[in-house]
Amino acid sequence: MTKQNKEDAVMKVVLEYFRQQNRPYSIVDIFNNLHKEYGKTAVNKAVLELVEEGKIIEKTYGKQKAYVINQASMETVSNDEINKMDENIANLQNKLKGLQGFCDSVESEIKVLENTLSTEDAVTADEELTEECKNLEHKLESAKEVAKNVSPKERDEVYMNLKKYAGHWRKRKRIASEIINAILEGYPKSKKQFYEEVGIETDEEYNVSFPDLAKFNIKM
Repeated sequence: MTKQNKEDAVMKVVLEYFRQQNRPYSIVDIFNNLHKEYGKTAVNKAVLELVEEGKIIEKTYGKQKAYVINQASMETVSNDEINKMDENIANLQNKLKGLQGFCDSVESEIKVLENTLSTEDAVTADEELTEECKNLEHKLESAKEVAKNVSPKERDEVYMNLKKYAGHWRKRKRIASEIINAILEGYPKSKKQFYEEVGIETDEEYNVSFPDLAKFNIKM
């Protein structure tokens, strides 16, 4: 393989890595993440040439430089696809919550049975619980198979949208609260009466709360 062919090969590998990960990296990160298969000089040269070609964007943060794939080259996701992914994630979260609740219930039941049942009854109960656990494991494996169909890119895009819309929700709720509080300063009746007369419905009435972004390692 000629020198030019080697350089082209490194550029191809580096570009594909940026495209798959779709997140910022330093040259050292790329060098290490490629398991040092290519020399640091070769990786550095490949990144800089990709920047010149406009395939990678260079960003400077103080004295540090980071590089990210040019988003114009990435496929866009329609709102329908995002909604489907949101729905899929919500369904998986509900399934997981149900499975976790079932596990907690089983563990509590085992503790009670250990303290109250005879040996014969305990054996029978153990067999029943074992069968239930097998069914639970089957459901869990099915949920994992569904989760495998969501690529890292799709998951990250859904998380980004979750963060975005959660931020809008918080902002609008804060603005609404400030407006309502300002009105109540001159309102002759109670806050509850004001809500009833105007027809304001709150998140608390419907047991709705902001999503816990920390569960997905998302920082606001």
